[in-house]
Parts: sequence; structure tokens; C-alpha cells
Amino acid sequence: MLVNSKGLVARPSPASAAATPVPAVRPFQILFPPAPVHKASSNSTVVARHSNHSTEVSTPVGATAVLDEAILQDELTASAACGTDGTILMRQRPDNIAPNGKRYHIHTFGCQMNIADSERMAGCLEAVGYECCEDPSDADVLVYNTCSIREKAEVKVYSALGRQGRSREVRTGGPGWGPQYANRITELLDRADDGQLVATDPAEVLEDITVPKRESDISAWVNVIYGCNEKCSYCVVPYTRGLEQSRKAEDIKREMTVLGEAGYKELPKLCAFFHIPFQSGDNDILREMKRGYTHERYRAIIDNIRRYMPDASISGDAIVGFPGETEEQYLRTEALVREVGFDRVNTAAYSPRPNTPAAVWDNQVADLIKADRLNRLNRVVMEVAGERSQRFLNRTFEVLVEGVNPKNSEQAFGRIRQNKLAYFDGDGVALRGKLVHVHIHECRAFSLFGRIVEDPSAQDVFDARDAHPDSALAAV
Repeated sequence: MLVNSKGLVARPSPASAAATPVPAVRPFQILFPPAPVHKASSNSTVVARHSNHSTEVSTPVGATAVLDEAILQDELTASAACGTDGTILMRQRPDNIAPNGKRYHIHTFGCQMNIADSERMAGCLEAVGYECCEDPSDADVLVYNTCSIREKAEVKVYSALGRQGRSREVRTGGPGWGPQYANRITELLDRADDGQLVATDPAEVLEDITVPKRESDISAWVNVIYGCNEKCSYCVVPYTRGLEQSRKAEDIKREMTVLGEAGYKELPKLCAFFHIPFQSGDNDILREMKRGYTHERYRAIIDNIRRYMPDASISGDAIVGFPGETEEQYLRTEALVREVGFDRVNTAAYSPRPNTPAAVWDNQVADLIKADRLNRLNRVVMEVAGERSQRFLNRTFEVLVEGVNPKNSEQAFGRIRQNKLAYFDGDGVALRGKLVHVHIHECRAFSLFGRIVEDPSAQDVFDARDAHPDSALAAV
């Protein structure tokens, strides 16, 4: 699991990148200020090198989840890696390192954790003289870094390799390297000269805070823990990210200090955003998933947050079509979404993953049923998020500006502390990285629209530390 450089993490879900065993619920992340949170993922890295040997790449055939793209449309700019095409890492060549005449290309399909791993690999490659390039055809080393929780992401990688295999000769350095080897990529490349290499065994993650080459100069991702000791029946994370390894508190603090000194804007300050995966609203399904908590326990955690921070944003993860799920059990997930009033939910149809118990059960749900339930749940999520979003109307919020609205060059966009995207008229280039106050006049399910106010003193300006006078959070 990882957290934004502003963030602090409590125990995460096993569906995220790592988890800590607890007797009740596997709780939540606290991110401050907010950063886009999507289903945290295990990743698998496939590396291809230009070679005199050819390789044949096939694309696995299988059903993939049908997603309602409208749900994520407003947030694709802030989460390009989770979009349909992934994101390509672009970096300027370091001036202080002599080039070795070779180039690398990194294409990431996944979430913020995958992006962080890509940044670590880029740092290692640049340290020995590789230069980043945008066109994969120009690269000596191709890195495809993907989430392996969902089959769809892996299909994208096979397709990308297939395109390269048709246009030139390549040699694969995988089928896969686990993320615990991200900062050993140069060593693995040397070993791959002798043939295909699979590196997924448990390994100590080396401390390398100076290595990552950050994509952003405003926010950065900071790992606090690697791996996972939980073994949910559907999840491949423990088999790909290795055993749980916590970084030392002093190392985390030192990295965040370095980021602050380097000018990063997202530094520790409490934000009212919680990502708490629930996966299902039915207790029997949760038990089959081996989640270790009940619907009631989950609701108790949400109620406790709302008691102290009633304005906080809450997001979650949900899986539909888990083996054996009945229509009645699915409807309990819909009911939980309405009861909680989520600001967003990352939804997915169950996808069997290798080496997981649920993948071989004989009570698999038909693909058409899974697709139908996914689309129905997405509509409920959109409806609930739209209703929940109205609490921001006619209020003023501090916004960390991220840049120009790609759909309207006369607008800037950024995020409020509740992890909501906010759009407003302004120069996104000049304002990038600055904090401005925006008065909200339109609220959509996943985005807000407003105008800059110069003097927010008379407005309703929200500060997460004012959430509850008795809250321990208020003292942070």
C-alpha cells in the first residue's frame, strides 16, 4: 500500500497493496490532502528488450467486466493510469548522469501504487544512464507495469507486447517480475540476458528514497508498507507482492521531509477523506471472501467517522458476481451503498485470478449476470454520489491546483480536502501547485464547479480540523 506524501495510513484492506492482520475489519487509509484513490493493486512487470530473437505473444481470451465509463469520466485526468490506455512515463534526461546511449519506455496500467513502482524503476534505469523515451519503438528496454488483480489489465499488456512483436523483434525479460524487485531492475535486466526470468519470490525491499523519478512536482507517493500477509480467497496480492514488510518510521519521515524541502505541495495536513473497501454488503459473501468482518462491523466504522467528521468523503471498493453470489446477496451490496452514502465506489466484476482459492470453485457466476450487476451497481453509485455531492453547494473550499482542465483551456482544476475534483475559470498553468479558495456553485457526482474568491473570510470555508471539537483528529 502507499499513501500520498501528505498522508498517513491506518491499516489497509487486503484488497489494497498490503494489509495488517486484525481481528475485526481491515480498516482504512487516511490521505491528506486528498489524492485519487482507486482499487489498490498488485502489479506484475513485464520487460521486453530489443533483440535479435523474436517472441510470439498471444492474448488470452476471456470475459472482462463491463464498466460504465460515465462514472469515471470526470476523473480520468487525475487518474490516467486507471483509464483505458494507461499512462506513459515521461521524464527529462538527468543532467548529472552520463547517458549510456540506451533508452527505456515505461507504460503503466494500474493505480497509484503501480505508478510509484514505475517511478522507482525509472530512477534505477536513469542512474545507470538510460534515457526515457515516449515512443516504445525507440526503446532498448520496454517496461509494462500492470495491475494483476484484474484480468483486463493483463490483457492490455499482452496486447501491447503483441503490437511490438509484430513491428520488430523483441525478447521478453518476464513473464513477470514482482514489485518487490522494482528497485532491482538493472540487476534483473543483466540476468535476463541468459533467457526469460521470473522474479516473484519473497524478497527484502531495499530502502531507496532517493531513487524514484516523480511524475509530478506537486504531489508524490510514499510507500509505508510492502506486501500482504492476508489471503482473501479472491486476491492475488500475497502471491505477487510478497510478504508484508513495513518501512521504518524514520525512513518514511525522512522521505517526506526531503519531498517538502524539494518543494512538493502535498505535505502533512489532515484531510477529510477515507478509502475503506467493503467488497460486499452480504455477510455470507464476506465470509467466503475471508474478509474477516461483517456488514455490521463495517457500518460501525463508518458511523464512527461520521460522528467525528460528518463532512468527510468516504469511498470504497465493491466486487459483484463473486462465486455463489445470489441476486438477494447482490442487492445487499446495493443497499449498503445507499445506507452509507458513499462519495464514490470503485466497482468491479469478479475476475478469477491464478493461485487463488475462489478461482477453482464450481459455483462461478455467469459473465452476463456479472456484467448486469456491475452496470446496475454503477448506476446506484452515480445516483448516491450525486446526492452526497450536494453538501458542497454554495460553500467555499481550499483547492490545490493541479493544472489546466484538458476539456476547457480557460479553466483550471484541482482538489479539495475531501478528494473532490473542482473546476473553475483561471490560468491552470500559472496557478498550478498553488492553494486557492473556490466558491462552489454546481455539484456533480464526482466533480465540482465554482469560481475563485479573493477574500474567503466571509464564506463557509471548511477545515477538516474543525470537524468535531472532541475529536482527536481536530488536534492534528
